[in-house]
Amino acid sequence: MPQDRPVLRVEGKDDKFVIENLLSRHGIDHRLVDIKWSEQGGDDDHGGKDPLLEGMKLAVTTSTGKAVGFVLDADGSPETRWQGVRTRLDDVLALPDEIPEGGFVGDATAFEARVGVWLMPDNRGSGAIEDFLQGLVDDEDA
Repeated sequence: MPQDRPVLRVEGKDDKFVIENLLSRHGIDHRLVDIKWSEQGGDDDHGGKDPLLEGMKLAVTTSTGKAVGFVLDADGSPETRWQGVRTRLDDVLALPDEIPEGGFVGDATAFEARVGVWLMPDNRGSGAIEDFLQGLVDDEDA
């Protein structure tokens, strides 16, 4: 696989597994995207929202010429999580005050990077990737 693949940063190894499988399920080769679940980018046990948030600026500033995306759980307050994202990226990228309903995609022109942010489960409400997955299962499916 080419080394200039877009990078998608997620909170943990379970999130990585879920996204890889969702991509594959929809006919997209997940190997076309470099999915990383820790701030260091390795497969260690240091994942989670804090390392992901803390590594956002560095991920953007070092992604020159590549797209970089972030998928985070909104948890209890999507507004609070969005403010955390804005705080980390405010000097490299202009983000709106309110969470964009369809997710955020913008350009960090100084770094020639396209940047995307999505808050699970639906970029609007409280919850996590698990809530998104639960919504994919029919209520009648045991």
